[in-house]
Amino acid sequence: TPAITWTSNTNSNLNVVSDTLTLRTQDLNPETSTNIFTCTATNTAGQDSKRIRVTIDIEPQLTTPQAPTQQSIGRNSVDIQWVEYLSSDYVKSYDICVSTTASTGCIQTINTASTQYSIGSLESATSYRISIVVNTVFGRSPTSATLTVTTNEPEPVQPEITTPQQDRSTTITSVASFESFSLTQSCISTGIPTPTITWTSNTNSNLNVVSDTLTLRTQDLNPEISTNIFTCTSTNTAGRDSKRIRISIDIEPQLTVPQAPTQQSISSNSVDIQWLEYLSSDYVKSYDICVRSTTDTECTQNINTVSTQYSIGSLESATSYRISIVVNTVFGRSPTSVALTVTTNEPEPVRPDIITPQQDISFVISSVNEFQSFSLVQNCISTGIPVPSIRWTSNTGRIYVVGNVLSIGSSHLRRSTDVDVFTCIATNFVGQDAKQIRIVKSIPLPAAENPTIYSVSANSIAIQWSLYDLVNYVSYYEICVGVPGQNGCRQSIRAYSSPYTIESLLASSQYSITIVVYTNFGVSPRSDALLVTTDPDPVRPEITTPVENISFTINSISNFESFVHTQFCNSTGYPLPTITWTSNTNSNLDVISDTFTIRTRDLDPEISTNIFTCTAINTAGQDSKEIRITIDVESQLTVPQAPTQQSISRNSVDIQ
Repeated sequence: TPAITWTSNTNSNLNVVSDTLTLRTQDLNPETSTNIFTCTATNTAGQDSKRIRVTIDIEPQLTTPQAPTQQSIGRNSVDIQWVEYLSSDYVKSYDICVSTTASTGCIQTINTASTQYSIGSLESATSYRISIVVNTVFGRSPTSATLTVTTNEPEPVQPEITTPQQDRSTTITSVASFESFSLTQSCISTGIPTPTITWTSNTNSNLNVVSDTLTLRTQDLNPEISTNIFTCTSTNTAGRDSKRIRISIDIEPQLTVPQAPTQQSISSNSVDIQWLEYLSSDYVKSYDICVRSTTDTECTQNINTVSTQYSIGSLESATSYRISIVVNTVFGRSPTSVALTVTTNEPEPVRPDIITPQQDISFVISSVNEFQSFSLVQNCISTGIPVPSIRWTSNTGRIYVVGNVLSIGSSHLRRSTDVDVFTCIATNFVGQDAKQIRIVKSIPLPAAENPTIYSVSANSIAIQWSLYDLVNYVSYYEICVGVPGQNGCRQSIRAYSSPYTIESLLASSQYSITIVVYTNFGVSPRSDALLVTTDPDPVRPEITTPVENISFTINSISNFESFVHTQFCNSTGYPLPTITWTSNTNSNLDVISDTFTIRTRDLDPEISTNIFTCTAINTAGQDSKEIRITIDVESQLTVPQAPTQQSISRNSVDIQ
């Protein structure tokens, strides 16, 4: 009879009674996909076996675990928990996946057997996604739903630069050390939030910075600034910190004396020099050339150039000069070189060339006010070898010169339309040069005032006019006497004052009279024409009333006492005669409008014949008529009565 045994690939402690195997859950190993239980029968002739295979395929049926929940959160951590999955007998552990909202994979993968966990090492103010997978004895569960959390903002911490710990200083004292200069400096800072690192410089805006590390070479330095400062600044919202690298460049005291310049060529007023280049052209900014005569202590010329050769001009001929050089470098000024001594050649004769004024000058005076106020001061300067003599000439005959300077005022100008020319002449034995100042007087003149009639006769016309505006510049007035409708002047008369009498005219004729003014500055426009008709030829007066002389005789006292006679005196003649009455006895005659009334009071009885004369007078002559009144009363006088005695004495008698 064979011996019966039960064996298993997963369990060595089987429940076998009388060759009968009883299997329960605890006899199975869920982590082995196939549990095999083998019954073996064995005797001396051999053995036989049969198997029981128990396959466990539960993993595909595992459910999705619930999403974890947030318990608490900080700036860099979050505490989570989740519901237990199945029985703890079947759960081996939990895998936690932590990812950012911007990432696709897990940035942290955590394995834990607990159903809660504190996740650390998180960035502040950052959103994360958290999910769970359960590791069971049957396999891995699906991934849970995602928990999204956002960590808190950090507490700001002011930056503090830890590298370098303090400012650095370096001094460069030679060109060699400047050319070989090299320095590398990183800048590391603490602070929350993470500070921003920047490098700046007082000399260079294009720094070589890689990952907050500054690398300096010679080309990053400015040798013209005594201290190059490179500043690392760490900045965040809490503040800032900075550290400096100070690189002092103090090379100027070590600069050597440049070599003296050498002469290349020389003339009477210039010398060409050259000199060796000083240092590298990268470091030389320019060269200062000092030129002084051997008798001067200061430079008479200071020349700056970037070249190593120069033509120095404006030198005096036959004169010794000392020429030295100072180099302006980026490190400072070099010492002064040894002086080169040169002597310029004797001068070549040069024809005069007037440089002031550079060309002829013209002025146009267009008003009397400009003429009266005209003023000009002009210097005359000329080049030439030997030095030219300067003189001024004028076609006006009036000139005022002090040294080489001409002064012109209105008193030096002619009162005419002629062009006034003032000439500067520079002369030496080689030749001469001249420049002119031309003053043109182009003054517009107003028309002459229109003449008016002053008086008219048969053979003359007297006219008058207002004085011309430019009275001080009037030469004379030209009176043109013409005939209306005909061109030209019958008479052309020069007059110097107003009024003026035009003579030798025809009687009863019409004339056209105009005036032009001849001034120092030209002839004025002609006035408007004055039309005047002369008077007829004069006619000698002829008294027509009375026609002849009149005579009266008074031969009685009564006739004398009652005498009255009125007489009108009328005369022909041209011009109209003037009528006057005169008397040989009376100067106070009663005459009204050429009519004379004679009364007793006008007679002088003691004169036998009282004569009253009417006289008509004009320019052609005169005529007269008389009224002769003869008083002949004496012959009619009667004999008077004899006197009578009133009283008498020894020596007298009173009578009446």
